[in-house]
Amino acid sequence: MADLSSMGLDPNVEENSGGFAIIPAGRYKAVIVADRVTPTKNGTGKMLELKVQIVDGQHAGESLTDRINIINTSAQAQAIGQGRLKRICGLTGCPFPPADTAMMYGKPLEITVKIEKFLSNNTGSELESNKISSYNPVPAVSKTPAATAGGAW
Repeated sequence: MADLSSMGLDPNVEENSGGFAIIPAGRYKAVIVADRVTPTKNGTGKMLELKVQIVDGQHAGESLTDRINIINTSAQAQAIGQGRLKRICGLTGCPFPPADTAMMYGKPLEITVKIEKFLSNNTGSELESNKISSYNPVPAVSKTPAATAGGAW
């Protein structure tokens, strides 16, 4: 039995049934904040799971998980996954193949988020989830030059 009395849990926290909010499809400025390597569903390969956090706008603080095939029995799935990882490495200034994925953390990226529909394994009803469809550089902000006093026509 776990003793939680000294954990400082908030007695006024709202109940949560474990659901999650769907982020509208679009482009978002984000950073990678965590990762882990997990086995593929059939156990014959490896996936790199990236925790990607939106850092700007209305959905700042929301996180998404991107699962990237890095080792797979399908040569095509593996090539797609490793190519995606290489793109992320290039955008974050991390050498490919990365020796340490922590080098990708905190570097700004623009992610394109889509909404996917799927059938629930529990209820059979149609549900929605987010998917990161692409990674791109953060667009440069164009700055208007400051006006100079006494300028000529």
